[in-house]
Amino acid sequence: MKIQAFDRIKPHLVPLLILFVVGWGVYGASLGHQFLSNWDDNKYVTANEAVHGFTFAHVKAVFSTFYVGNYAPVQMLSYMLDYSVWGLSPSGFIFSNILLHLLNALLLYGVMFAITGRRLGSFFAAALFMLHPVQVESVAWISQRKNLLAMFFFLLSWRGYIHYRRAATGRGAYALSLLAFAAALLAKSIAVVAPVVFLLYDFSCIDREGRRHWIANKIPYLVAAAVVAGIALVSQRPEYGGGMTSYHGGGPWATLFTMLPVFVTYLRLLIWPAGLSAVYTPPIKTSPDGQVILALLILLALVAVLWRISRRDRLFMLGAGSFFVALLPVSQVVPLITLMNDRYLYFPLVGAGIVFGLLVDRCDAALAGHGKTILHGGLCFIMVVLAVLSAQRSKVWYDAVTLWTDTVAKAPESTVAWFGLGNAVQNAVQPDQAGQALAAYEKALALDRTYRDALDNISYLHLMRGEFAKARGYLESEVTMYPDLADAWTNLGVSAYLQRDFKRAETVFSKVNSLRPGLPQNLIAMANVNLHLGRTATADEFYLRAISAGKSSAELLYGQGAYAALKGENAIALEYLGRAVAAGYRDCVYMRHDPDLDGLRQSQGLQRLIDSSCRFVSSGQ
Repeated sequence: MKIQAFDRIKPHLVPLLILFVVGWGVYGASLGHQFLSNWDDNKYVTANEAVHGFTFAHVKAVFSTFYVGNYAPVQMLSYMLDYSVWGLSPSGFIFSNILLHLLNALLLYGVMFAITGRRLGSFFAAALFMLHPVQVESVAWISQRKNLLAMFFFLLSWRGYIHYRRAATGRGAYALSLLAFAAALLAKSIAVVAPVVFLLYDFSCIDREGRRHWIANKIPYLVAAAVVAGIALVSQRPEYGGGMTSYHGGGPWATLFTMLPVFVTYLRLLIWPAGLSAVYTPPIKTSPDGQVILALLILLALVAVLWRISRRDRLFMLGAGSFFVALLPVSQVVPLITLMNDRYLYFPLVGAGIVFGLLVDRCDAALAGHGKTILHGGLCFIMVVLAVLSAQRSKVWYDAVTLWTDTVAKAPESTVAWFGLGNAVQNAVQPDQAGQALAAYEKALALDRTYRDALDNISYLHLMRGEFAKARGYLESEVTMYPDLADAWTNLGVSAYLQRDFKRAETVFSKVNSLRPGLPQNLIAMANVNLHLGRTATADEFYLRAISAGKSSAELLYGQGAYAALKGENAIALEYLGRAVAAGYRDCVYMRHDPDLDGLRQSQGLQRLIDSSCRFVSSGQ
């Protein structure tokens, strides 16, 4: 039996080995990449305690929590495994992504060969899937592990389903297919397309007699898909961090008009993968203009050609149908914030790969002699070009700064791209580049004057640079536009306080207290404001409320030290300030300018604390 199994595998060893080695050659350089500090890697991995090792509490958390709008426990379990092996080394997480992508290519080869029985087409179908540059986003971005895992289990499920349909007794294969499908769904809801793909397979590859009960055997798949689709509709709500939104352009027709050119752009990217970006800004279409009509005509012509070909060869229907079916979940049927992404083509490329592999086989069968040689040479040339483009595209994903630098060049009208660049530079802990971060935020704000996150970060950077008047100007605008935003009011109070405008600070901190009653840090700020305004009794009252309002924190300890300094109790003040720094207080800019500490400015003890706090900040700790 072992010899027979090896004899079945032996003819495939060379193509599979070539695929694996070439894949590592293209994606292996990504092992030196970093986590993306502001593009979901922080939410999924670096700042997500639930994936930092296997514990009962962690496993319970990942099965009961939505992450960035997704219910994906299989994805989170894979991160736990990575963390257990690699710790928080990004190379280990990227290694797993690359390995999964290469395994997916090998599985697609197996599925294709099971369908056609031809190695050449199967090889080039898998090679196109593996090497196409639009796949780089799913491979190089650690957060897209869900895409890779969903594909891995989907292809396992499909291979099991094929065995079940062909074997005399395939109940075991059917059960394993269902189990793999469940795992795919728990990695990413995109796997809901599997039952339709399996129907296409039955129609294309099984004769009429064999298609008996072909609907009934899909019922377990459809039930599982319906359950996960329902969960996805909940998880994608904005309150869970999801991307569900209202229809683009105001209604479903406008969204359809907008998506028609997007579909054509996807087709263009498959043939000519230039201008790839982490963010796209396709224009919203509220009426069927010339671009929409042209896109509709192109799509209708393509469908007509594929239908004509499929009538002669049903396998083309399987490939083309799988491509379009896999696009449906990301076609704004349920409206999402992002209209278009490279990663949305990861599943459709299975169908595109099948069509490509079939064309290769048909051309190879029709040619002889030099014709075959030219065909094979041309195919290898195409794969080399795709491999080079993918290797170049992978470099863009080195870290958040390189990614967003590329993105603003490709999508200069995107507020998300400019904000991402500013935030990436800010997170790089390089104070000398704060000006670059500010410039990027200002560009985002110029595109959208109500962009709250940009206002937040611009004012914060000005505060950190000691530019309190500039920070205050942005914050006054922000609280006017967003009057219920407590954090903006707090920062406005800080900027007024550092400018010694204690009356305005009192008004602002009172507003914060109405939005967040009993917040200890705010109560201590009110105490200090009242000391500056000469209301000692009121100050003492706020101070006692702050102390009794909550447990000790770095911010509260700092406030107690400032309060003592204002009362002239310098020794007590330095004690509390020292405890604050030891507990993690790092706002050395505030300490340098805090009017509460004016009486301690000549103290070497205060200077040592400021230096210590700044040292922690500059070292990124």
